[in-house]
Amino acid sequence: MSKIRFFIFCSIIFCGLSISANAADFTVSVDKNVVTSGDSLDLSISYSGSSKGEPDISALKDDFDIVSSGTSFNTTIINGQTASSKTWNYGLFPKKNGTLTIPSIEFAGEVSNEIKVKVVNSSEQIDAGETPPYFIKTEVDNNNPYVQQNILYKVKIYDAVGLEGPDPVIADSNDFISRLTGQATMKKESVNGKLYRVITYKYIVAPQRSGKLTLPQVVFNGQAQIPTNRRNMPSNQDMFNDMFKSFSMNMNSFATFQTKRVRITGDNININVKAVPSEVTGDIWMPADDATLAEAWNPNQGFKQGEPITRTIALKVTGLADTQLPNIDIGNTNGLKQYPEPYKTSNDLVDDKVVSVKQFNIVYIPEVSGSVTIPAVNINWWNLKEDKLETVSLPSHQIEIIANGSTNTSSVSPQSNNTQDQANKVASSSNSTPEASQPAPLSNAKNDSKLLKDGEAPVVSIPYSNIIYIAIAFVGGCLIMYIILSHKLKNQQSDTSSFEQINKAQSAKELRDAILAWGKNYWSSNPPLNEKIIAQRLSSKHLEIELDKLSGAIYGGNSSLNTKDLSKIKDLIKSAFKQHKKKQKKAKENLPPLYPYN
Repeated sequence: MSKIRFFIFCSIIFCGLSISANAADFTVSVDKNVVTSGDSLDLSISYSGSSKGEPDISALKDDFDIVSSGTSFNTTIINGQTASSKTWNYGLFPKKNGTLTIPSIEFAGEVSNEIKVKVVNSSEQIDAGETPPYFIKTEVDNNNPYVQQNILYKVKIYDAVGLEGPDPVIADSNDFISRLTGQATMKKESVNGKLYRVITYKYIVAPQRSGKLTLPQVVFNGQAQIPTNRRNMPSNQDMFNDMFKSFSMNMNSFATFQTKRVRITGDNININVKAVPSEVTGDIWMPADDATLAEAWNPNQGFKQGEPITRTIALKVTGLADTQLPNIDIGNTNGLKQYPEPYKTSNDLVDDKVVSVKQFNIVYIPEVSGSVTIPAVNINWWNLKEDKLETVSLPSHQIEIIANGSTNTSSVSPQSNNTQDQANKVASSSNSTPEASQPAPLSNAKNDSKLLKDGEAPVVSIPYSNIIYIAIAFVGGCLIMYIILSHKLKNQQSDTSSFEQINKAQSAKELRDAILAWGKNYWSSNPPLNEKIIAQRLSSKHLEIELDKLSGAIYGGNSSLNTKDLSKIKDLIKSAFKQHKKKQKKAKENLPPLYPYN
């Protein structure tokens, strides 16, 4: 009788195990509940049982960016019973700080619980004594600048795991103009007892309107090498390790690494931008640390009717970029024809300050003889050190124009013998404005031209040196045009060659690889890490959506798409690239105004 009872008891237990093995199990979990701002987290959805379709995660898009997806399958056999499970894995980037909620997810009649995720600033973690694997610190040298005043924006990336990727970028903003200056620097620094590699980038940022503004956010998109050790082992493996303890201890001490996409953002910085002072009138507004204005004249030559003389004027400003410098108004002079040449500009970074120069030449040709006054040149600027309005000036010049054929000399002071050296001094002067130089006098040269007989036409002679200069200029111009055209043709051929690989792609993976190869070739100086960045650089949201579907097909285990889908993506990227080139060309033709201010 006891044997019969024991048999019945075992049968019940066995049936219970069989039912448990076949029952559906639905779980939703994340790899961490506290996330640093800009870091990602992994969401796993597992279901064991028979069902078709995929869980609906559209509600996640309110608070998270879904940057990756994948699927895995698992099959087990227990006491002859087969059980299968499927797991969906998603990479999520929080869109904001604070406590976020992963809502309940429904699948096959099952409903998961909500999951709370706390997103914190890296500065909060540092202040709490924690040591995140990577973070960004940002700082500015001035929280209360004037509108259009240049401020230094430092971005420091702290890295303890080996980040890889392009330079960080500043988000687009209509309120600021920003530019990266110089090369990044690197050093080591200890934070809360942990050693970091610190990479520092320097940006010059100029606010374009007054009021309370938030500096555009800095974002680093790249990859990190995250260590994953093997300390958590299944129970049957632990039994094996008990037999070989010394070996298992050594094996557990090893660590492997996995590549993880990261997007790190800096903390927001608020500034209060002052409006243009009421003392400033007119269209010129130059908030700067220093400004100088200088000139030089063509040497060994005074003013003679009909003969040209060249004047070089240079404006040098510390604290503004060359694009922020105004044009120089030299006025008009009766009796002189004026032919200004195009401006030449340059920028340099000295002690974290932009030093810019705007220089141009004016060719004067006297039309009449006698006394002529060339007007003074005045440019107003705002001295940031003294916080007041100042003016840099060139004095007026009283000159005597000698009639053609006269042997008298002009009454202006002498000039240096080297025009090029003077021009270089003008462009390089920084601490003080040199005294304005005067036009050089004509030398007491004899008039060696022979008298012409009545009715005889004058013979115009060109010096051999001028002919040589003209020939050299012509050959140089031809060479420059050849280089430019060759470079343009090479780029066009390179783009066409890469598109050929895209056209040849027959599968989703081949197409994805061809698009990445094209992107790395086109942006060789800053190659994109993935196809989504390519779509963003081409400013095509439609292409971004299609490429996201392409990635989902590859990583989701289904690498085959129909020919129509592949052709659609090929056409989209060609069209987006064509529009991208048109926008670049239009941007060059229609430059924005240099000096808008509020």
